[in-house]
Amino acid sequence: MKRWADRLPWWGAIAYVALAAYTLDRDPRIPRAAFQPYSVHNTGPAGCSLAHGYLAEGGRVETISRPLESSAIANDAVLFRIGPDTPVPPGLRAPAPEEVDEEESGEKKVSAPPTTKDAPRPPALLTPGEEGWVRDGGRIVIAVGDRYARLETAPQGEDETKKVFPLWAGVERLDPPHRRVLKGPPLSGVHAVFAADGGPVIARGRMGKGEVVLLSCPEIFQNGSLAKADHLVLLQSLAGGRPVVFDESVHGLSGEAGAVEILRQWGFGPALVLAVIASLASYWRGRSRLGPEEDDARETRIEAVDFVDSLAILYNRSLRRRQALAMYAKEFEQAVSARTGLHGAALQAKTREYLKTPPGPEGGPRERDLPVAEFQRKLRYINDAFGRLDHAKRAGDRRTGQGARRPA
Repeated sequence: MKRWADRLPWWGAIAYVALAAYTLDRDPRIPRAAFQPYSVHNTGPAGCSLAHGYLAEGGRVETISRPLESSAIANDAVLFRIGPDTPVPPGLRAPAPEEVDEEESGEKKVSAPPTTKDAPRPPALLTPGEEGWVRDGGRIVIAVGDRYARLETAPQGEDETKKVFPLWAGVERLDPPHRRVLKGPPLSGVHAVFAADGGPVIARGRMGKGEVVLLSCPEIFQNGSLAKADHLVLLQSLAGGRPVVFDESVHGLSGEAGAVEILRQWGFGPALVLAVIASLASYWRGRSRLGPEEDDARETRIEAVDFVDSLAILYNRSLRRRQALAMYAKEFEQAVSARTGLHGAALQAKTREYLKTPPGPEGGPRERDLPVAEFQRKLRYINDAFGRLDHAKRAGDRRTGQGARRPA
């Protein structure tokens, strides 16, 4: 079975991916760059995170990233659709007149714009499901900066925006950075609340039990403009104490705006899936045993054992048996001297006493090596002498201890 250390590289990779995802989720710079303007997840000046946070302090606020028909929201909720943008279908708008080459007279010919009779029509402002939700008591607020479905805007000019209908007490003045008015078929059946000379700026219309509010100034709900004029009071009046829902599907989000969703939208979705599958496979493979289980007992030998073995092999190769025996006998003599404190002739006599053999371990001619049998016999004498020396040392230690206890 593989040990834990063998799987550390995989766990390190998993920890790195998790840390990267956590950093992306917590990095305060990500919401400023990863989300479009008017998104409640955008914390920059162009985002609407302050509007979301302000309404969340006083009631229930949520976001949806799917069509309203697929989201379970209350019938009396307020749906904010701020800054939506609908791409113009091809051929809907006539292109600008094109200049052609100058004629000899020096005058310019301007080509006539192509007809848009057969161009596809833009979608309706509300889908059948959204219209049914409004008729059941919902309120939808659509703030458009350019165009959305059949609703368009046009420049307002220098005239002043005035409140023309007594609604939303406390909302008297607007100060949007861009002045526009509403245009288009959706204005039929609605009345202006704020208007200018060119048309309504904010319009409201009843639809069954609910209502539709249209604005040409979505910038008033952005973080950079929410505190100006009566923008915050207008936001609170539109919420009206109801559950509030912000539609994030119009800002390119198709799921929850977490770190995983950001990585998926950046194209890392398949890579994350493969990383998870590979991690699970590696973990499962590491826990599957092949063959008999290995003994996990740790090695109890220390390095000194290996050192002695290698030193013995070295001595066996470099020394003759007579030389090795002489070195061993010299080491025993030093041990006796350290134990007894003797030197000279007294030390040699004490050494022969422990060896219990009159001749020294080097007896015999020096010009030839010792036979194996004689080497083993003399080696046994030295080993036995070491045993006797150690026994005498332990006996002396016991006597010293007994003598020290008697006076007590």
